[in-house]
Amino acid sequence: MSEMVDFPPKTIEISLWQDSTPVDILHEIFDWLSYFAPSEPRSRAVFPTWLHPIHVCKSWRASAMSYSPLWRYLPLENYGMTKMALHLSRPRTVIIDLRPDLLDSVDNCEDMATDDLVSRTFPPAALQLAFRSLRRAEYLSMPSYSGSLRSIRDVMVEPFKFPKRLLHLELWGWCIDTDWDSYSLIGKMFHSRTVPRLRSLRLVAGDVPVYIPVPLLNRMTSLTCLELSHERPVWMSLLQLFATLRYMTELEELVLGGSTFPRRGTIDPGRAEENNLVHLPHLKRLSLAGNEVAACRFLEHVDMPVCQYLSFLLDDDTELQTLRDAQLDVHEFEAAELWVNWGVDIPPLAKALEDAFGSRHTDGQPAIYQLTLISDSEDSAPSWVSDLYQFRTTLSSFPLLGRLNLTFLPETVLGNGLWQSVETPAPLTLPHLTHLSLEGPVELLLAWNSMIDSPSCSYKAFSVCLPHGGRIPDILEDTSGSATSFETVIRELISVPVGAQVSSSYTDLYVVAGSLEEYPRIVATKPVHLENGKSNTSLPHIIDLTLFRFSSTEDETRESERLGMVRVALARALKVIPLSAVDSVHLAHPMAGDEDVFYDALALPVQTARRLVLRYRSGPAPLALTEVMRFSQPGRLEEILLSDLAEEELVEKLVMLSASAAVPSDRVNRRPLTVRIERCKHGARMRDVLSNNPAIEVRWDRSDECLLVEGWRITERPWVAPFDRRTMFWRDEDVWVP
Repeated sequence: MSEMVDFPPKTIEISLWQDSTPVDILHEIFDWLSYFAPSEPRSRAVFPTWLHPIHVCKSWRASAMSYSPLWRYLPLENYGMTKMALHLSRPRTVIIDLRPDLLDSVDNCEDMATDDLVSRTFPPAALQLAFRSLRRAEYLSMPSYSGSLRSIRDVMVEPFKFPKRLLHLELWGWCIDTDWDSYSLIGKMFHSRTVPRLRSLRLVAGDVPVYIPVPLLNRMTSLTCLELSHERPVWMSLLQLFATLRYMTELEELVLGGSTFPRRGTIDPGRAEENNLVHLPHLKRLSLAGNEVAACRFLEHVDMPVCQYLSFLLDDDTELQTLRDAQLDVHEFEAAELWVNWGVDIPPLAKALEDAFGSRHTDGQPAIYQLTLISDSEDSAPSWVSDLYQFRTTLSSFPLLGRLNLTFLPETVLGNGLWQSVETPAPLTLPHLTHLSLEGPVELLLAWNSMIDSPSCSYKAFSVCLPHGGRIPDILEDTSGSATSFETVIRELISVPVGAQVSSSYTDLYVVAGSLEEYPRIVATKPVHLENGKSNTSLPHIIDLTLFRFSSTEDETRESERLGMVRVALARALKVIPLSAVDSVHLAHPMAGDEDVFYDALALPVQTARRLVLRYRSGPAPLALTEVMRFSQPGRLEEILLSDLAEEELVEKLVMLSASAAVPSDRVNRRPLTVRIERCKHGARMRDVLSNNPAIEVRWDRSDECLLVEGWRITERPWVAPFDRRTMFWRDEDVWVP
């Protein structure tokens, strides 16, 4: 009889690949993740992406906890994480970054509601903890003044000095306090060794006067980035500006906004000679806000051999007007009459661009890769608008141009027939142009669009200012009927062939807020061919269309009627865009919930959608939610995202949705309908109502705080603006590519 022997159980060891990753490879991964930390949207509800390694496995966590460079960027959204980062980053310097452009907020940093949103995103306890370690800061971005967030004035002690090891300084602000209506950045705030070592200085103060002594700027000889945007002039003439720039030979980015760039009105520096040129051999980005003649003189005097990103915001202000607006003493300027001493040999801006960059040899690289021209002139059109032939000649000098943005919106000349007399030149082919953004009156947009032929353009953005007077149906039609219809105009702008609606369709549709939040913005992305499902269609990869209408003194149209015209235009524009096979619909604008717009234009894409996103402050969300269930095909709709909703009426509509009749009967044996609830005011009640139906899977972020504020703007793609209105450039993280 054999004996039964008990063998010990065999231990099976499973070695995960993460556990065997070499430490040096882990450190490279950590460095790669931390590189994206400065551009990641900030939210208290989302764990920082660059710190995810501590959740992978034990070996990754141990390596991450001992790697101090990973913790230099302080996660200020959470007090505990901030405290941990300050400890684990020793002995290295830290990065304190409170930039508002990373938040789910507006582009305009002067909105007080945004100030409140920032204060809720960064807990006061975390900020106090970070500012106690201010001496360790290498990068500091914070408000110069604020209503509800700790600012530079709150951490100042006498005598206040910025950290010794500071390399990057960014001060911004939007909330004007009666006791804090100006700001001074003087030499006593810096250690003597800090100023010449400073690598970047950004000061964005909106309409607030800021005093910066020129001798302090002259000492910042290591700057690679200089951005000044506020309402007090820094240099009294272009000659003073040129003298400062001669010290900054390492500059790579120069942004002068507000009143910081000298206007026409001071001493004319005259034509440039070889011996008085300013050489900036490393400058790659230039953004100026001023009048046209001063910008032309700048291009003549400054040599920028590698600059490929140019942006100009033009106005009619003179230096005398600028000084008066800043409430400074102008008697000396008035007595000397310096504002009239300008020569007559100044070329228009288009010609100045051609002279400065047209003959550049760059070994296959574009002489200018990105060009932005924005005019805020109220009295006359700039040269690149009034003389399209010269502008065409200028563009022909830059055949490798990749991104172009043109904006002209003077309210005093809109709708007065000025553009009907502008003759359009022959089309100019720009084969490498991938991003085109045009903003202005309808007639001018048509002229620009017909002049610029861009066969490789993947992103087309048009911000259409509708004319004054009349109704939308006859907005571009005369009594003879020879004018172009509104639908034909939209089709021509967005390059949609007549037969494209039959053969192709966009799969993602967004109806969101434009730069003027009361007006809608339509974004259609990811076109596919209906027969083979491939993306080789004749449609642009991305269409970005904004419709708005200014009021004028002659136009007595009431606000409701004006918005009504835009509402009709929205419905008619949506009919032009091919939307027969939409897969995802994002509705985040009140006009999208208008019954006429919804039934006439949005019912079809909603009927075919698999994913619906509702993101409203009030009004149309209940209608859209109810109708989407009525129009959606049985078993087609898979996910609904409800975000930033505040109205209580929506809960009652969800009761209807949770009823068995509201869910297709064949869904019982299919995948449940997923409803996500994020940052809704009545999120808990919404979850309770929907959880009663087994055919609905509810996911709630456990937040009943509605973060949506007046003037909100989402930084998630593709909710971003066509370009950064602060620097007038497309930000690399915002550029859409197919």
